[in-house]
Amino acid sequence: MPNNLKYKEYSSKYGKVFALLVILSKVIRRTINSAYISFLRKTTELNEYAIVFSSSPDYSDNSKALSDYLLNQGYTTKYKIYWLVDDVEKHVHLYGKNEVEFIPRQTRILKELSFKTIRVLMTSKYILSTHSNRIPKRQGKSGQKYIYLWHGCGYKDNSKQVNGDDLFDFCLVPGPIFAKTKARFWNTSENKFLPIGYPRYDWLKRPGIKARQLYEQLKGGEKKVVIWMPTYRNVRFRNFRENSITQFPLMTDMQDWLKIDEVCADNQIRLLLKLHPIQKMYDIDFSVLKNIQIIAKDFFIKHHVEMYEFIALTDGLISDYSSIAVDYLIVDKPIAFTLDDYQQYKEKRGFVFDNPLDYMPGHHLYNIQDLTAFLHDISAGSDLYKSQRQAMSDLAILQSDCYCRNIADKLGFVK
Repeated sequence: MPNNLKYKEYSSKYGKVFALLVILSKVIRRTINSAYISFLRKTTELNEYAIVFSSSPDYSDNSKALSDYLLNQGYTTKYKIYWLVDDVEKHVHLYGKNEVEFIPRQTRILKELSFKTIRVLMTSKYILSTHSNRIPKRQGKSGQKYIYLWHGCGYKDNSKQVNGDDLFDFCLVPGPIFAKTKARFWNTSENKFLPIGYPRYDWLKRPGIKARQLYEQLKGGEKKVVIWMPTYRNVRFRNFRENSITQFPLMTDMQDWLKIDEVCADNQIRLLLKLHPIQKMYDIDFSVLKNIQIIAKDFFIKHHVEMYEFIALTDGLISDYSSIAVDYLIVDKPIAFTLDDYQQYKEKRGFVFDNPLDYMPGHHLYNIQDLTAFLHDISAGSDLYKSQRQAMSDLAILQSDCYCRNIADKLGFVK
C-alpha cells in the first residue's frame, strides 16, 4: 500500500481500489506534465508582456491589489494579465478577456496542472504570487521573473527548511529590517528581497466608500470598533508545530468571554473577531455575546470590501505574532499583543527576532485584566505607545504614497 495521505483520504471516502486508481492517474499525469514542461522550456519563446498572478484564496490580497492597479492605470494596453484561480466561473465576468483572463489553476478531477495553465506559466515573463508557485522557479524558462508578492512579514520564524533560490527571483518585504529576517527564513541572500512594501498597503492608506459604510454598519451605536486577529494555532492541516497550542489566546473559558463582553458594553466598544483562514473553529458560543462578533472568512467578499480597507478604519487592533500587527503600523492606531502563550510559541515555532518583544510597540497582554485595560484605553482615546509605534514603523516599513506604483516601477512595467 502506498504511504500517502491522499491515499488514506480517498480510500476512506471511496474505497481502496478507487484510491489506487486515483493515485496512479495522478502519477501518470504528473509525468506527462513534467515532459510537457521540459518540451515548452526548449521550444517556446517568452512573451515579454504577459503577467501571471495567483493568490490564496483566489483573486485576493497583494496579487489582486497590484493586478487591479495595473488594469486601472492602463498597463493592460500593453500587457496581458492571466489569473490562476480554482473557480473560473466566479471571476470570468469581471473583465474582458483581452484585459484579464482567468484560467483554472488545476484540472477538475485530478487537481493537477492543466496543459493550458502550464503553457501560460511557461511562456509568460512575469509570475507573481502570494504563495508558492505551481511550477517552481527551477523548472521555469531562462529570462522569466518569479516574484513572491507574499502575504506578510510578522514575528514567526519558518516552520521548515526551504531554499528560496528554488522558488523566486525576488520577494517583497515591508522594509529593510525584514530583508535580513526573511533571508534567514528562506535560507537565501538578502539581495533577493525588495524592501518596498506590499501592494495591499494602498488599501490601508485609501479605504473606499463601501468600507466606510460597512464600518458604520458594524459599529452601530457603539463608540469604537476594535478588531481581534490572532494568528493560527491549532489548524485544519497536519504537521504544523503550532497544532499543540489549542487554547484561544487569553480566554480560558466562557466566563472570560462574558466578562469581556460586559467590558465592551461598558466602554461602548464593538469587538470583531477575525480568525485566520486555516484556523480550526473554537468551541465558543458567540451567539450569547452582545458586543463581540465573529467575522466569517468570506464576510468581506460578500460585502464587496477589501479586508485591508476595513481594517484601516478600525480604532484598534488585537493580535500577537501575526504580520497584521506589522501592517497595522501604517494605520497608526493602538495595537495590543496577546502573549500568554509566548513561551509555547517560541518553543514550537520560534521567532525571527532574537528579542521579539522589543519589536511589539503596544500593550502586552498576558491575561484578561490586561485586555480590559487596553479596551479602557481605547474607549478613553488614550494612546500610550504612539511614539514607540512610530519608531517601529520607521524601522520596519518603507513609507510611500503609492506602493503599487513603486512595485510596478521596480519590476520595469511600462505603459
